Amino acid sequence: MSERWEGYVGWLFVGTGIFLCCVLIVIWLVAKQRNRWDSIPGEQAAGTTAVTNEDLVRRFIGPNQDYYINIWKRNLSKVPRGRFVMARSWNWPAALCFFPWALYRKMWLWAFAVPVATAVVTVALPSTPTNHLWAHLFALGLTGWWANALYLHRAIGKSKKIRSASLSEAQMLTQLDKAGGVSKVGAWFGGISYTLVELLSLYVVLRAHSDKLGF
Repeated sequence: MSERWEGYVGWLFVGTGIFLCCVLIVIWLVAKQRNRWDSIPGEQAAGTTAVTNEDLVRRFIGPNQDYYINIWKRNLSKVPRGRFVMARSWNWPAALCFFPWALYRKMWLWAFAVPVATAVVTVALPSTPTNHLWAHLFALGLTGWWANALYLHRAIGKSKKIRSASLSEAQMLTQLDKAGGVSKVGAWFGGISYTLVELLSLYVVLRAHSDKLGF
């Protein structure tokens, strides 16, 4: 009996560690929102400066915009036509906690599609701790490697669509702020939900293989 409880206590520490990591990542994401959006040229003096595509994308991204703009520019410098393609770069928050990160960046469809796809693959595999671990590591690698490209495609596409709508500058700003930026509510909801689901999954796997694991 004591060995059984020692096993539960050990996994309780593991679950607590996962929870604390998710909380720290969510706090870091929310803290990023304190950086205010840069005003686009012409916002303070209407009509004095032309608004560029980069200005609109920056406005759409909001917090931490330099990080994404640098990825965009590095990609454009490698493509002769100056057209953005799938630039791959690593994103740790997206890799470790894609669901809260995607909700924070208002990528609503991707936020739910990726976890569902991961769950389907996990269920399709033989139910062993090793297979569950490999499924999660595979999802971690994909999201960490492709998240920035997916987000930039969305930011650029939305910005172009808003610009092509022949709106006034004030209307463009309103639409960009509404469609882009970040969601603190999404980050907190995603972080708490993600942690609970991971702990529940861990509990289910441990219960299913309690005999083999010795508790």
